[in-house]
Amino acid sequence: MQKKRYDEWYFYDNCDKFLNEIDFVYNTYINNIENIFDVPEKEAKKYEEYLNTHLEKINASDVTDIPSQIESMCCQKYFLVKNMRYRHLATYVSMIYQMFEQFILSLAKHQQRFISYDSKINNLKLEYLCDGIKMLQEYNFDIEILPEYKKIVELRLLFNVIKHGDGKSKKKLEKIRPDYFINKYLDMYNNTIIDDSLNISKADLSIYINAIKKILHQFPDKIIHEYYI
Repeated sequence: MQKKRYDEWYFYDNCDKFLNEIDFVYNTYINNIENIFDVPEKEAKKYEEYLNTHLEKINASDVTDIPSQIESMCCQKYFLVKNMRYRHLATYVSMIYQMFEQFILSLAKHQQRFISYDSKINNLKLEYLCDGIKMLQEYNFDIEILPEYKKIVELRLLFNVIKHGDGKSKKKLEKIRPDYFINKYLDMYNNTIIDDSLNISKADLSIYINAIKKILHQFPDKIIHEYYI
């Protein structure tokens, strides 16, 4: 005779702790990182003022060449700051996806290692976010049906494009967010972190973080998996 067994999956304060981490990441970007690289034009102007008072820093063949050298050096400064602003934003976008993926997988792996006795659950591969979601579905909690999950799919594609450049994820992301590909550097050089080749903004970072938070707020305190032994 088969006996029904239950695996209970408790979340308790795990989600609250992770929500605090996500908020801290966003606040760090807005209050610290963004301010450093916020206005490339301003940084270039400050650099111009500095050079005009430190002419010994300029490698010019004659006096008439100094203005053009200053202009060239300030232009370089502008693009350095502009690209660093983009790189930090791309890094933070990538980081929040990895944080969310690893959070889900850590919960799933803990369940496998310490809680579940069901061989089906314990034999599930846990490598990517989709694997953790499949395990949650075995407990009748399906993240994929939540409206916010569309943004997680978009975030995953963006993360892959930032990481790998051209490929399957780029083709998929172009269909749902063509505005990310206004610049054509990616098509020419296949880089996503050297130049500001993706048209992402801090508003996108905020939207992705809010999607993650809304999903986590819908996690129950406990979910149950039923099986027979």
